[in-house]
This record gives sequence, structure tokens and C-alpha cells, in this order.
Amino acid sequence: MDYCLKNGIVPIAYCPIGSPSRPDRDRQPEDAVDIEEPVVKRIAKRLGIHPATVCVKWAAQRGTVPIPMSANPRNILANIDSVCSDPLTKQEMKDMKKCEKNSRLIKGQVFMWVGSKGWPDLWK
Repeated sequence: MDYCLKNGIVPIAYCPIGSPSRPDRDRQPEDAVDIEEPVVKRIAKRLGIHPATVCVKWAAQRGTVPIPMSANPRNILANIDSVCSDPLTKQEMKDMKKCEKNSRLIKGQVFMWVGSKGWPDLWK
């Protein structure tokens, strides 16, 4: 991340809350559930906000451009509030960084069709 910021690159944080409503076909048992992390829950409780809002706040505060998705007006307002309200503390930012599991939840299988043998079929 430091490399990006030092070089003027602004990464996009697509699905910053981990796409919790993605279809079962796109889930793996080892997938992380960001909003269930104890650190995220602790911060959410302190701030009186939903854990998903903490994830969006963290993504923005660390220098990425989060793209949370929702059609629910309440959630849309919470997403906006996450970048307009009080920031996470320095310690909370450090604690959040420790939650990283390098788990990618949006994987290539979302583009596969019934009967395909693997991702190389996408390029045929």
C-alpha cells in the first residue's frame, strides 16, 4: 500500500465488506467474514455503528477508494457517513491491519458457466 501512495496510485477497494450476500457457489469454507472479525466488532461497538461501516471507514482511511454496494437507503447513508464521521484511531488502524488474511472473496469462479472445466475456458 505504501508503494501505491508514494507513487500516486490510488487503489480501489471493491466490495470492502467482503460481499456477504454473494451466492453459495462463490463461497469457500476458508473465506474470511470481515464483519465477524472480533476487532471489527469491537470498533463497531465503540462507535455505535454496524461492522460493515467500520470496514468501509478502514478502507477509505487507509488510502483506498472503497466501492461498497447497496440498494438500501439506510446502508447507502451509512457508507457515506463512514467517510464523513470520526476516523478510526491510530491503534484501531493497526488492529485492523492485523486482521488481514489475504483472502480474496471475489474469485474467477463467478465467471464460470455450467460445464466449464476451469478458468482457461473463459479465454477460448
